[in-house]
Amino acid sequence: MKKLITVIAASLLLGSSVFAEGYLSANDLAVGEIKANQNEEDGFVINASAEKIVVIEDKSKESVMCDGEKIVNRLSTKGSGNAKERSVSFPAKSGETIYIYAQSSGKSGSRPVHVINADGAEIAEVAAGSYTETKDVKAAKVKVPANGTYTVYPTGGTLYIYMIKVAK
Repeated sequence: MKKLITVIAASLLLGSSVFAEGYLSANDLAVGEIKANQNEEDGFVINASAEKIVVIEDKSKESVMCDGEKIVNRLSTKGSGNAKERSVSFPAKSGETIYIYAQSSGKSGSRPVHVINADGAEIAEVAAGSYTETKDVKAAKVKVPANGTYTVYPTGGTLYIYMIKVAK
């Protein structure tokens, strides 16, 4: 019986390390300014500095829907980002998909959102649609090519991030 329990426990531990699935939801973040890198659950890190802050905003009067979930807060990059500032980093495994629920702060046009690996190589560039008053935010999807740390950031101005999911 002890061998069976040991085998089952080992299988569960090994199976849980095969995928880095996780998510960051703005609903889980405290409203206010972030002025230094901030570690969150599931290995997510909000990258910010005193010069290039990120702000978690309460938008409960203008909530959005992301994959059926009502989101009342948003992460505002307050401008363009890069690998080290105004960005979000997280672990992901080969074969998983990154779902980015975000919108451009502009009311017209879209804004580029970059996904890079730990070496700084761009894996994908997706477009975040423009901000509108009635929102059903669709996810931009990026397939993960290899195990590692990935970073999401905007260029061209502010990005509102509502949720980032990593899933098989």
